[in-house]
Amino acid sequence: MRCGRRTGRRCRTRRLRPSPASSPWAPTRPGWQPTRHAPRRSAVEIGNHVGDRDLDHEGIVQFLQHCAEVGAPVFVHPWDMPNSARLNRWMAQWLTGMPAETHLSLLAMILGGVFDRVPESLKICFAHGGGSFAFWLGLENAWHQRNDIIGTSEKPPSTYIGRFSVDSVVFEPSALRLLVDIVGVDDVLLGSDYPYPLGERPVGEVVRRASFLSEADRARLLGGNAAEFLNLPALWETP
Repeated sequence: MRCGRRTGRRCRTRRLRPSPASSPWAPTRPGWQPTRHAPRRSAVEIGNHVGDRDLDHEGIVQFLQHCAEVGAPVFVHPWDMPNSARLNRWMAQWLTGMPAETHLSLLAMILGGVFDRVPESLKICFAHGGGSFAFWLGLENAWHQRNDIIGTSEKPPSTYIGRFSVDSVVFEPSALRLLVDIVGVDDVLLGSDYPYPLGERPVGEVVRRASFLSEADRARLLGGNAAEFLNLPALWETP
């Protein structure tokens, strides 16, 4: 996620710091308290799960509640993907594992009732366009047809659109269009996935190539949305 002011070819950026909440032991360790270990300002990056505990684990929910209280935005990036002979070829852990991990964590936020428990003021963004979530939102019919098993949230999944943001790292304008259509243009933030080898290079190229965007919307994706998410002044101007 990036935002900044263009100066020639340079762009000032704001770094996110890793949080102890993404340590495998932090939220369940005796004495761990979100008020001591969660950020009090700026922004924080966490992994999408803690061992076998997803984002609906009580300790992580308390962490997110504290982030909302102090106004600290949270960026979620997948990590620690499953390992198997099938996934160890072709970087499949990254190509299929990461989108699935992020999708699973968004399900945990929704079906695990996290969005029902944390204040609407929580700013949380998911990497890689939210994984496969946007493409499979139509499976909400399962929430209605098997509500006895899946209806664990107060509302259907689609009603939580607007409670989270995603980054723009989806690599093709057609995929970006689907993302904007589902999530909304105000909740897609410029992403790069830097320094990982499969990140977008040059940063923002897909947004610039997206002919369906108006210039105002393009400017929002290239920096305006990220500035708002990070509680920064509007630093990116429409070309």
